[in-house]
Amino acid sequence: PPRRASCSALTCTPFIELTTLADLFVQLYVDCVRNCLVMRSPLFQQRKLIRSVVTSPSISTLKTAFSASNVGRSPSKVAAQSSTMADDQCCFYMGPGTLKIDRRAFHRPIQQGVVQRMQTALPEDKRGIILLKGGELQQVYTTDGEILFRQEAYFHYLFGVNEDGFFGALDTRDGRSMLFMPRLPASYGVWMGVIQGPDYYKAKYDVDEVAYVDDMAAVLAAAAAPCIHLLEGTNTDSGIAVQPPLFEGSNNFVLETATLFKQLTEARVHKTPGEIAILKYVNHLGSRAHVAMMQACRPGMMEYQAESTFRHFTYSRGGCRNQGYTCIAASGSNGAVLHYGHAGAPNDRQMRDGDLVLFDMGCEYYRYGSGAAAGVTKGAGVCTVYSCSSSPVLQVWLRWAALLSTTLQRCCWLIRCDQLQCIPYGALPDADTCKPSK
Repeated sequence: PPRRASCSALTCTPFIELTTLADLFVQLYVDCVRNCLVMRSPLFQQRKLIRSVVTSPSISTLKTAFSASNVGRSPSKVAAQSSTMADDQCCFYMGPGTLKIDRRAFHRPIQQGVVQRMQTALPEDKRGIILLKGGELQQVYTTDGEILFRQEAYFHYLFGVNEDGFFGALDTRDGRSMLFMPRLPASYGVWMGVIQGPDYYKAKYDVDEVAYVDDMAAVLAAAAAPCIHLLEGTNTDSGIAVQPPLFEGSNNFVLETATLFKQLTEARVHKTPGEIAILKYVNHLGSRAHVAMMQACRPGMMEYQAESTFRHFTYSRGGCRNQGYTCIAASGSNGAVLHYGHAGAPNDRQMRDGDLVLFDMGCEYYRYGSGAAAGVTKGAGVCTVYSCSSSPVLQVWLRWAALLSTTLQRCCWLIRCDQLQCIPYGALPDADTCKPSK
């Protein structure tokens, strides 16, 4: 392994020098790995290159090593690799087996649809610029720990930005899109990784322009729009008010809040083909994860172990880092608690032989969530099914499912515990003639 740099050398280095050193180390390491892949260079060449990073006394020596690491690389292969990276830069992708989403094809139709709605709702002289504020990184109370960031839903719907601290603008007159990114301090590069510039995010999110947040007022003023459309309304599910964002220089603009919330919320109801593809993907994944839970379920197992199975399956198989809502793994009488699984009842009961277990969990991919529920009863450690004659509740559920299937057609599936597979609603037995399962 490479020798460690001496502590005296590190403590004597100015802070700004350390920041540059950290950035250069990352670049050097990535380039070293690429050399191994492209040139099939021996492992000792990687180690020699990395050793130069941790033992070099100055930045100039490191720059020389960095330049030398490019020697011998095939220009055609480097160009081809750069082209592939540029194509993938605009895609959201969590690796093999997961859904690849081209942001250009996904968000452009959504933006165009919202612009058309705003143009229909407003006279020409009242059409301004939509301005949305993205989510902010939240700390765990007063600690320096961070809550895993999830983008604000309306903002993600229009722009698909992963990072926090952004604003997004969409001109309802011509459909021009803009992002405003935070101007990060140099120390960010040490803790969080390489600091990217406007050109990077312009290519990544396929917008027409990217500027810094501290220049946002000047950019908006130069656009000479009659007003700025801000989001203000109430979420009818939660009852929580959506507050219009504040930004520096906002008092110099005409702020309009009566139109955007209604039009943008209605637009989200009507799914594009790209959105439908994600919903199919994430619901199929969530259904498979419910089957995996049923297969793993055993008497004596803790409820949270079933939850863990779901989380692991959806993340390891489908790239879903987040869940759509609090996971419910309710056994016995806990199944009567509508929102079981919260902090006061964290899926912590031990399942007993003969318990009916209710699983209600959903995974999230690209901020689109799934929802599925399954019921399992355990008898002698074997998964069985309640027959219609022995379970009035199941009989009612089957009637409801058959009625729902006439509307949803082939969009949903029923998980049958006896077969542990998904079958179309069209193959459901008639609720009146359903026979007990063996």
